[in-house]
This record gives sequence, C-alpha cells and structure tokens, in this order.
Amino acid sequence: MVSYEWGILFGISAGIANFLGQILQKKAINDVSASHTDKRSGLMNLLIKNKTWIMGLIIMAVFTPIFMFLAQLSIGVAMVPGLMASGFIVLAIGSVVILKEKLGAKEYLSIFLLLIAVVLITLSRLSIEANLTYFDNGAFMGRFVLNI
Repeated sequence: MVSYEWGILFGISAGIANFLGQILQKKAINDVSASHTDKRSGLMNLLIKNKTWIMGLIIMAVFTPIFMFLAQLSIGVAMVPGLMASGFIVLAIGSVVILKEKLGAKEYLSIFLLLIAVVLITLSRLSIEANLTYFDNGAFMGRFVLNI
C-alpha cells in the first residue's frame, strides 16, 4: 500500500492534470477559432491536427484517470474529489497566464478559500479504504440488485 502522503499527491495531481488539459484545449480552440476563416472545413478537423489540443486531450484522458486511480487506491474514494478540486487553482492561474484572462477579487478570494480547503482536507488524515467483502453478503446483494 502506498503512503498517505503519496495518495494526497496523486489526488492533487489528478486535479491538476484534468484542468491543465482543459486549459490547453481551450487555448487551442481560441487560437483556431481566431484564424478559422474557411467554413467548409469544420472546427473539429482543425483541432485534430492541432498539437496543443491533442496534448490537452492526452493529459485529460490518460494522466487524470491514472492519478485518480492511484489516489483512490492509496487513500480511498472519499477524499479524492476534494483533492481534485485543487485543479481549479491551476485553472484560474492558467487562464491568466496562458489565456490572458483577468481575475477579479471574487476569483482571488475563491482561490484562497480553495487552497485552505485542500490544506484542511489533507490535514484531516481521513482514509476510507474500499472493501469488496460487502458483496459476499447475500442480503446485501439482494438489496443491491433490487435497487438497480
């Protein structure tokens, strides 16, 4: 079993990878849309050939699930969504740096509160490990099947 600290790092990395991929894809769409004058070739045909868009897709589709799986394996499923929310910080900072967007006071306050939330989640040392022994119980399986 991987240590708790590695699980926290994997959870935060999953959020960063997810939102970094989204930023790269948005940048590619903005760049292509600005230069897109030929209406016969669709936007998707241009994006498939765009290295920035493909890199964003790969980061989101490959690295995010790997980091999320490793985090869930390490610390359980309860904390991973909260840790992945740390990617919103990357989204805000990336929007300013890469996309040249402006942030207001509300956005800065949100980043600060989100940072505090991630630190508090990390310090909680909560770890709920998955256990498949519930599925060995016949009564549980009956209720599970009937509720689907």
